[in-house]
Amino acid sequence: MSTSRDTLATIQTNSFDTDDILIDELATATENAHQKIINNIFSLVKPRLDGLPINLSSLHELILIVMEVIETSTIKGTKQRDVAVKVISIVIKEYVRDYDDEQALLLLIHNGTIANLIDIIVDASKGKLNINSQTVDVAVSLSKSCLPLCFRKCFGKK
Repeated sequence: MSTSRDTLATIQTNSFDTDDILIDELATATENAHQKIINNIFSLVKPRLDGLPINLSSLHELILIVMEVIETSTIKGTKQRDVAVKVISIVIKEYVRDYDDEQALLLLIHNGTIANLIDIIVDASKGKLNINSQTVDVAVSLSKSCLPLCFRKCFGKK
């Protein structure tokens, strides 16, 4: 014979099961919405990549294109950076033809370098960096020419 304690335990167990199901459904719905946003941003980025070879030397242009597209969206704050990194990752996987470039670019994503670059660009655009413009121009010029050479050296590509 079932006691009230057994009935209460059954109700509590069923309640926890229902809560778990609702949490799973909410997580799935959130992930689906997030993926839809990424896909929409990617579809807006694709036409702007026409004619742009995606490699280490053009990384700065890719970041710029993705950030400009995301800036027109309703996404704000750190979510912009997170979506940008995911879209850049998709672009790299779909557009980079050279295996060594792809691996180097994916490493930059996985080690946080691209996310950090995006943060610096956002801070600069908001005037949060106290750097004179001549220094920035020199740094950008050097990074455009030196960064690809450094990665080729690291990955043994000539």
